[in-house]
Amino acid sequence: MSRRQRLLINWVYYQPIGHAIEAFRFAQAWRNDNPELEIGLAINRRSAVDLAGCVPAIDTVYPVDVDEFTAEATDPPSLRRIPPDWDYLFTDPRHMAPMGSDQLDRCERLFQAHVRARLRNDGWSLPDGFPGTRTAPLALDLPAAARQFAERFAAPAAGPRIGIFFGSGTEPSRTPPMPFWRALIGQLLAAFPGAELTLLGALAGGRSITEGLTRAALDQLLADIPQLRDGFDLGLVNQLAIAERCDLCISPHTGIGFAVQAVGTPWLVIAGSWAFEYWLNGVPLVSILPECPRFPCDPWSPAPARPMLAACRARRQAGAPYLCLDAAALRDKLPAIVAAARELIAGERPYSDYAQRHYAAMIPRLGLRPGDPFVEGWPDALTDAFSFAR
Repeated sequence: MSRRQRLLINWVYYQPIGHAIEAFRFAQAWRNDNPELEIGLAINRRSAVDLAGCVPAIDTVYPVDVDEFTAEATDPPSLRRIPPDWDYLFTDPRHMAPMGSDQLDRCERLFQAHVRARLRNDGWSLPDGFPGTRTAPLALDLPAAARQFAERFAAPAAGPRIGIFFGSGTEPSRTPPMPFWRALIGQLLAAFPGAELTLLGALAGGRSITEGLTRAALDQLLADIPQLRDGFDLGLVNQLAIAERCDLCISPHTGIGFAVQAVGTPWLVIAGSWAFEYWLNGVPLVSILPECPRFPCDPWSPAPARPMLAACRARRQAGAPYLCLDAAALRDKLPAIVAAARELIAGERPYSDYAQRHYAAMIPRLGLRPGDPFVEGWPDALTDAFSFAR
């Protein structure tokens, strides 16, 4: 009897949850086309390792402690725990250039020297003989205990259930200020009588936290608006089970939005900063785009004529919201946000309408032409055939 062929996915990158979700869908794409393939995933241990157990496509997860990769390190323990011999090695192409972290770069060099693989990728190019993929929406299979927790947590609601994530775990400048959230929450409660609004995120240390938010500010908001539910620091898997029961989740751009899509919940994005939504998962998504013509002002954009404004660079340095995410700019967006919430909760438009509308809106922003790919899974991800089966 021949042994199973073995694929190792090297996705030891930065810790945000969204990067882990990216890796999970790649693993699923290989499993879709290769049911007998043994799939291992190496991932930053500070990322969403606990969600990997919700992805049946992954046989083994190898958490890598990036802190071990000091200048003196030659054989870090977390690297030793990864078997060296594989048939195939796929490395996240972002690793091929300096990643902005000496430890990540050292990890990559030692990782490549440690693993012996018959075939490896070169960027996005796969050599002949490498297993094929078939991309489909990623569906996280949450454990029964988490779903039971969410069922106990949920209150009887006469209106829709809405989950709110205040900010990003990457930087405080991507978190809109509390005056905006107070205004939006007030309008949502007026628009949806009887709605259950649950605030989700993390403030306890240990991994990613909701940057730009304090426990004191959160407690004051909860005291002032008794209709709100406190879902902070309940654990990532439990929070996703709560999000799974929601009719809608609202947040700025954040990796947890990728995970929300992977439990089938529509996502309403308060877009802004240098990040944009490039990952579609068959779930209705609306990005409320900023007025600033430089959005997205990221260093990877194919439109280098749109550098970040000096004022926004200063705000980023100070940990203040970017201009497109401050209270004044977002106040003008409140009607559009509430209208999008109504539309997403009604659920009357097909997924493809949302995907194609988002694609068309971002093409000029990115300096691209219609037909150019920028969403993962393009072009299938723009069709109703890619719809998430919730």
